[in-house]
Amino acid sequence: MIKKKELFRIFIFFLFIILLILNCNKEKEVSFYYWKTNFQLSEKESDALKHFKTKEIYLRFFDVDKKEKDNPIPLGVIGKISIPADTSIIPVVYITNHTFHHFTKADAEALAKKVFSKIDFIAKENSIPYNEIQIDCDWSDSTRDLYFAFLEKLKTISSKTISTTIRLHQVKYFNRTGIPPVDKYVLMFYNMGKLGKNESNSIYNSTDAAKYIQSLNNYPRKLDIALPIFGWVIHKRAGVIQELLKDFDLQTLQDKGILKSTDNPNLFLVTKSTLTGGKYFREEDELQLERISKEELLNAADLLHQHAKNLNSKIIFFDLHESNFLNYPYEILDQVCSRIF
Repeated sequence: MIKKKELFRIFIFFLFIILLILNCNKEKEVSFYYWKTNFQLSEKESDALKHFKTKEIYLRFFDVDKKEKDNPIPLGVIGKISIPADTSIIPVVYITNHTFHHFTKADAEALAKKVFSKIDFIAKENSIPYNEIQIDCDWSDSTRDLYFAFLEKLKTISSKTISTTIRLHQVKYFNRTGIPPVDKYVLMFYNMGKLGKNESNSIYNSTDAAKYIQSLNNYPRKLDIALPIFGWVIHKRAGVIQELLKDFDLQTLQDKGILKSTDNPNLFLVTKSTLTGGKYFREEDELQLERISKEELLNAADLLHQHAKNLNSKIIFFDLHESNFLNYPYEILDQVCSRIF
């Protein structure tokens, strides 16, 4: 006869197996950000959506910024939009933290009305149904209350689901930075370091990632995850950053023989002033390539896996651009998804 203790052990064992199976079968949802000013997918980009069975695209509609005490204005407003079949659109608006400086609560609420009006106009003009709006803003302690007032007003006037991006420091210090009053949250697991430091990568570094991710255990909200599959070139002159060149092909300058390698394999010096692709580079300018390696991307997935219970099952890759799939093939991204959940 089986004793009660043995029955209990058997019960616990099978319960563990069932939970393990359920966790392994947790259905992952893969989405992408799209950050260009015209939404016209290439064949490769459409193929990526099919491969990952993507149902939603986070489409940047416009940015918002202002100078000093001027009124905020929309920048980089998206133009033509051609929606793929069976794919829904989530409008995304990036707002600079600077926008909320010299603001009052009334200003923040007025901005919410203008932002929603602009989103709704673009959506209706392109016959885009939408149920969610995402706001991307790296708010600070001084702008927190105004940003949160903006979000509350946007929720009220739009009657839409509102999501927002969260940086790692806002997860770790949430008691100080606050928790945005929205419906959904996306953790940006990138842009971790100081931009332009020759000895480090500002997109991702495993040391900061491992240090900050421990805070996920204490964050009182579940998070979707955004991961980087992009790269950029930092253009510096006399040590001062001139601009970020996204999707810029360094090979063109290398083929012209006007780039000189340095001890840093990702840092190059311009040896002759030139104008290429509408960009002017002066002799002795520095061009620094930043991109997360495949190994680092898999490392990020392993770190996130340790805290998967604090995460939703949605992964959003930044961003949907055909050149990114040359550096991060489907099989790598499939491994990333499998390693997290």
